[in-house]
Amino acid sequence: MEYNHDAKTFRCTSLGHSTFATDGKLLKGLASRSLTKFEAKLDASDKNSLVILL
Repeated sequence: MEYNHDAKTFRCTSLGHSTFATDGKLLKGLASRSLTKFEAKLDASDKNSLVILL
């Protein structure tokens, strides 16, 4: 995934280059659905690390 700061969207860099809103909603492309949401938080011991809770 790459973030487009100007458009405020994410773009999948694999085949199809689907585009998603910042809330994960599919905007266009070959993806069959929006992105799955996961809870995330900053690591208390390392503020440069993001912990994704599954």
